[in-house]
Parts: sequence; C-alpha cells; structure tokens
Amino acid sequence: MTRPMSELPAGNGRLEAAFSAIIALLIFLLSYARIYYGISFTDEAYFIAIPWRFIHGDSPFQTELATLFGMFSFISYPFFKIFYLLRGSAEGIVLYARHLYFVFELLVAAGVFYFSRTFVRTPEALLVASCVIAFVPFNVQGLSYNTLACGFLTLGLFAGAQGVLANSILRLALSGWLLTYGAIVYLPLVPVAFLAFVLLVRTDRRAFLPFFVGTLLALCSLTPFLSYATWDAIRNNLDYTLSIGVQGGGWRKPLRVIWDTLHYLWPSILGSGFLVFLIQRKGDNLLRLIALLLLPIVLVVVNGMSAKPGSATYAYVGHGYVLGLALIGVWLYPFLNAEHKKLFMLVWVPSGLAAAIMGYSSSNGYINVGIGLLAGGICSLILLIALLTQKGEHQLVFPRWIGVAVPSLAACALVLYQYSSVYCDSALPRLTTEVASGPFKYIRTTPEKAAFIEDVAYWVRRVSAQSRSIIFYYDFPAGYLMTDMKPATNAIWLFQPSNYRNINTSMLSQYISATPPDIIFKFRHVFQVDKYDNQFNDDGYPIDVLANSGGYTIISDNVNFVIYQRN
Repeated sequence: MTRPMSELPAGNGRLEAAFSAIIALLIFLLSYARIYYGISFTDEAYFIAIPWRFIHGDSPFQTELATLFGMFSFISYPFFKIFYLLRGSAEGIVLYARHLYFVFELLVAAGVFYFSRTFVRTPEALLVASCVIAFVPFNVQGLSYNTLACGFLTLGLFAGAQGVLANSILRLALSGWLLTYGAIVYLPLVPVAFLAFVLLVRTDRRAFLPFFVGTLLALCSLTPFLSYATWDAIRNNLDYTLSIGVQGGGWRKPLRVIWDTLHYLWPSILGSGFLVFLIQRKGDNLLRLIALLLLPIVLVVVNGMSAKPGSATYAYVGHGYVLGLALIGVWLYPFLNAEHKKLFMLVWVPSGLAAAIMGYSSSNGYINVGIGLLAGGICSLILLIALLTQKGEHQLVFPRWIGVAVPSLAACALVLYQYSSVYCDSALPRLTTEVASGPFKYIRTTPEKAAFIEDVAYWVRRVSAQSRSIIFYYDFPAGYLMTDMKPATNAIWLFQPSNYRNINTSMLSQYISATPPDIIFKFRHVFQVDKYDNQFNDDGYPIDVLANSGGYTIISDNVNFVIYQRN
C-alpha cells in the first residue's frame, strides 16, 4: 500500500510545515470566532429544543412527532444533560451548543488528518483536514442531522478505507460504528452505510465481522432512546413528517435535483473539468502550474455566479464549492493508480450516493448535495495532491510546495463562505449587539433583533411564574429555550398552515385537547433578518380553536404577538 507520510520524501519540509501550520491556525481561529455571531429562532434552536424537552421528561417518539427524523438528538442529549445539571437553566445554551459543534468538527478533522497521512505528507494532510473545519453546512453551527451526518459519514468512510488498506480490525469496527450513527441521525442514509459495507467486504472479506460488530455496538449504545420506538409511535412520526410535504417528492424529485445541480452549478462542473484537463496535459509546465493554482480560486468565482438567483450571499453557496472540489476526483480517475482507485471507490462512491439521497430527501433539494459530498471533496483533494507529489506512473512534474498551496486555497475559500453570510440574520458588520441573558447570551446580533428577543423573553418570564406548560406558534422553537415550562405540543416546530396545507393537524388537536397548555403564545410577526419577515395571519388552526373556546383570557396583545392564559 501507499507508504505513510513519515516515510515519504521530506522535500523542503520546514518551510512547508510552517506555512501549513500558520494557515491551519488561521482557519481554526476564524472558524472559532464565527460562532459568536448570528441568531436563528428556527433551525438552530430546534436542534437544541428537541433534546431539551427530553431532558425535561418528555419521551422520544411518543411526545415529539419529529423524533424519527430527529434522532440526532440522541447524540447531543448527554451533552445537553450535563449542561442542565451544571447550569440548571438554558441560559447560554446556544453558545454551548456551538462549542459542542466546534469540538465535533475538530474531532472529524483530526480523524481526516490521521487517515489522509497514509497518502500525503503531514503539511498537506493538515490543510486538507482544515477544510473540514472551514465547511459549515448552511452556516448553522450546531449538532444537527446535517452536521452530524456529514461528520460521521466523512470519518466513517475514511476509517473503513484505511481499515481495509491497512488490514486494521479496529478501524473497520470504528467505520461500522460511525456509519451507523450517520444513518441514524439522517435516516435516509441507511443505503449509504450498506453500500459502504458492501464495498469494504468486496475489497476484503475480512471486513465483514469487525464492521458488523461496530454497527451492533452503535445500535446498543442508543437502546435507551430506541426503546421508546413502538410501531404506533413510528407510524405517527412517519405520517406527520410525510404530511409536511417537503421531504422526498416522488419520481420527479431526482430529476429536479439533477436539473437544478446542472442548471445552477454547471460553471463549477465545467470549470473544474477544464482546469484538470489543462493540468493533465503534457507540454507547457507553466500553463499547467497556473491552471492548478487557479483551480480552487476559479471554483469560488464560478460557484458564486452559479448560485440560485438572488441567493449568492446566502449560507448554502459553499455547498456548491464542495461539489466542485468533489468533481476533481471524477476528472482525475483515469490517471489514478490501483490503490488510489480503491480509495475513490471506498470513499467517493458512497459519498456520491449520500449526495444524491440528501438532495432527494431534503426540502432543500440540490442544495444538500454538497453536504453529502464533503467526504468526496476531501477524497478528491487527497488524490490530487498525491498525484502531484508522489512518484508513480502518472506523476505530474510540479514543485513540492504546490501540495500545500492547493488545499490552503480551498480551506480559505470555505472560510470566506462562512463570513459571507449569516443564517437567518443580517450581515456580520451589522451584528453589533451582544445578547445579555437567556439562551442566546453572549451571541451578537442586530440591535433590533436583540430588542425583539428581550421583548419576548420579558413576557415569557412574566407568564412562567404560575404556569407549567406553554405552546409557541408559528415557527418559534426558540421559545422553549426561554422557559422551564414544558412544551404543550407534540411537535416543537409548528409550521405556518398556509405554507404547508396538507400537514396533519389532527394529532396536534388530540394532543392539546388531552393536555391543554397553560399559556398559548401566538406570533403575528417574527423578526428574522433585517425586519419582521414572517407575518402570520392564519386562523382556524387547532390552537386558535382552543384559544377562542372560552377557556382562555388574553393577557397581552400587541403588534407582534398575542398571549392567552388558561382560566
């Protein structure tokens, strides 16, 4: 097999090592500093609120209809439980969750660094691993189904590949564990874990037992949560999720994902292919060198051009960049040696399937393709550097410093995407006000949004003294982090009916009829980015029917929300 990095020629090692260390440190510091900016009342708060309600006594699957596709909460639960035992409240929990995410990314990056040293030198491996830290799906820094699946998938695929190539039972067992976790936190990825297993066993039959043991241990570790998954509860969870109507989409959805990918990202696809063609050409080495240095830079430019109209500043543009990086491996495949082709098959191919499944299963469609392809993008960078710097049949003649230049440019581009936009908040220069208390404590947002948070928190505190349960609607999972009152709903995130007309409301109606909330907190407007973007005018929802049934009294009524208290 390919010799470990420590056995490869050193070249001008000191200069390259110093350069890679400086760039990696810069990526680390910039990525860490970014966690203190921006507030989302929906996705990020939702990823915390689900395990938070379990900590307060609610049961997975039974009292939360999003559990089946929200099993990421099983992974984050122990860490939030520790926070609650130490803190006793949710004050500062969002920043704590972002630190958990950052540590998780560091662990994934450390694993990628360790595994990639089999194929490239230490300075290059360090910069490749920095790309893992620099890429933040949707710029939402939390332990979610997207981030956990992306990390577990990436680490699990590389662990399996090296386990086979190095004949390591421990790494194969680790691969089974990680890929099982990846499939649990993002359930549609089960076929990806199975494909990875098949490819590993096909490469080396001895991989069967350790991978199976790792899978079994992963499932056993989650038994306390999975024990709540009765057939009736699973059916209710599935019925509710499908009624939302944005996951999946029938046979037309894959065609739309393919079309959107080609339509919006064709410059990245063609750009990476053309530059790889120039790099592989024999002849003018200067032209090839320029093409190689331009590869990660041009992907930034064309990716910005190819974003969906009006979305070039939004958080998901970096996903298209990962797609461009991943395609480098496809263009390089004919020039790879036998061992590198094994790496491509064991890492890139399952990652490609993950990209297709995430694009199909997510309401975001083609945008999620980049999340599934992170492992493929990392694999492509490793293969490109290995082809550039190691001796072999298809070795390209380049200066050895090029091996650190390419991944450093890629990592810097991904950090640029982190700072180019803030999920559900204004641009970074406008985030000047630090929230002083509550779940968003220490995080900076706009003065207007901070004022909105304080207004909501004030009223929540007022009604919390003599009440035990509360319900927030619509689109405000963050509310459940502002109080110790239990959620009086079977779905933490209640969607606006006019946007999801087929959503199953009958189970919610039954739930609140059996356990009426003490407080109903209905929003008319929710402050999102630069103004009160969400305006809710829906009536006739089961909660509205309950609030107007005569059993509740209005205790606050203003332009942004109305609060009902149970008589």
